[in-house]
Amino acid sequence: MPETVARGRVLIIDDQAPTRYIFRRILTDAGFQVSEADNGTDGLSKAQQLPDVIVADVNLPDMLGYDLVRRIKASPSTSNIPVLQISASFVTDESKVQALEGGADSYLIQPVEPTVLIAQIHALIRMRRAEALSHLSAWQWQTTFDALSDGLALTDENGILIRTNRAFLHLLSLQDSDVRDKPLTAVFESKRSEERR
Repeated sequence: MPETVARGRVLIIDDQAPTRYIFRRILTDAGFQVSEADNGTDGLSKAQQLPDVIVADVNLPDMLGYDLVRRIKASPSTSNIPVLQISASFVTDESKVQALEGGADSYLIQPVEPTVLIAQIHALIRMRRAEALSHLSAWQWQTTFDALSDGLALTDENGILIRTNRAFLHLLSLQDSDVRDKPLTAVFESKRSEERR
């Protein structure tokens, strides 16, 4: 019998063994691969395995979940992992705001219905995949744009440079920082002034 493909990998960070057990059962039954950590330090270490989503309690024994999320989002290797924060004790609107402003991608209050937990994790995985596709498309577009041998520049409706290709910069002997967010006419006028000197 062929193995079923997991819907995604979820890391649960919670110091309460019963909560981890319940979440693991719910998510495993829904087809997810689940790993667990019982504190923030272990959670940060396991986040390096790059799960698709992290479900983290706010009230951890060694650090608050808010600090955990800030550290996850500050690390280049883990910054794009969606984090769902969950709490049974931090239930005020201020707690939700603090979590979301601190980098959490979503926030749920316990008890959480299994269907809501699963739907929220699916939504976070879809969001992560859409972001990855968007970054890939942007990279492919820029690579193609830079491969053109003609100098090209894109401006907004006010003539402010938004993007240039390498050939444009090379032709004018400029760096991207010399032209970004400047009016195209000002870039040409500045170049003409340099040539007159």
